[in-house]
Amino acid sequence: MNRALIVLFAIAFLAMAGCQPAEPQTRGGMAFIGGTQGLAISFVDSMPPPEIFDAAQSVFSVGVYLQNVGEAPISQSSLRNRYGYVEIIGISPQQFGKGSQQDLKVTFAEANINLEGSRRGFQGEIIAGEIDIISIDDLTYLPDRVGNQEVTVRANVCYEYATFTNTDICIKDDIIENVFDDTICTLSGAKPVSNSGAPIQVTHLTQSPGSRETIVVTFTVANVGKGVPFLPWDAQGAPADACRQTFGHNPARNTVYAEVTVGGDSSLYNIRCPLLGGSNAGNIPMWQGSEATLTCTITPVNTGGSRIFTDSLQIDMWYTYFEAIERPLLIRDANMGTGSRVDGSI
Repeated sequence: MNRALIVLFAIAFLAMAGCQPAEPQTRGGMAFIGGTQGLAISFVDSMPPPEIFDAAQSVFSVGVYLQNVGEAPISQSSLRNRYGYVEIIGISPQQFGKGSQQDLKVTFAEANINLEGSRRGFQGEIIAGEIDIISIDDLTYLPDRVGNQEVTVRANVCYEYATFTNTDICIKDDIIENVFDDTICTLSGAKPVSNSGAPIQVTHLTQSPGSRETIVVTFTVANVGKGVPFLPWDAQGAPADACRQTFGHNPARNTVYAEVTVGGDSSLYNIRCPLLGGSNAGNIPMWQGSEATLTCTITPVNTGGSRIFTDSLQIDMWYTYFEAIERPLLIRDANMGTGSRVDGSI
């Protein structure tokens, strides 16, 4: 059998192997703690209270717990989260003693929010992420109502976050010559994925041969959290309000920024991802929040010999994330049942 036939047989063999169904991939793992949240968001007890009185007879606050349960830091000393904020909607600022909607919004910079994420200690124990509170204070309902009314207090939270993903891929200088050598690693099939704790994740990844020196990696990016991702602020020309709910007119919605590297050194490999504009970095659109599938070719810069080894593929993603929580608030008419408030008659 001549060499040309051997090459054709080897490529056919690898193609068949690459078409096998992928096994489900695990999230988390030893590299990271894992998890599907960035910030865990909740109202502080009695902030707001279950009910208040009208006519400026009750003064209250709305407080929001922010706990960084993921693994990316939130820091004012870096670009990340200079523009993060908590905003209260569902109530009229003028009726509740504020001058404008801006008075119902507190930025992370104003509150000096710095939150370390969850992490492993020296003994492997998990150290919980840090917690802080943002509150909007001195709220009071000014109108003198006739009858009770229930309103919904909603806290919108917008913050920038990141996901870091690692997986081992198989590198062979001469794929054809080493097609049957799987003693070190295999060229085809699903690879275990380790994601840092975050709402955007790589849910599965497969590797297959592309040519004599090139491998092909295909992976899926999904929003596994409860919110909506947007491009990071700097990618939109900060300080754009990325999370403003003009969903139909905001091209940054359901889009994340990603960078794909191998071995922690971009000079060791040529990486081309068509969805990223033929580069190793760019925006990943997720149409209407659906999963996005990317394919990248990876070619070692220095080849030769018969090297067979594994190397670490990193997929790092940055994005702004929007989430919201709600709580009912009952506004009681303090004069209900005592007659008209207009003339004091019964």
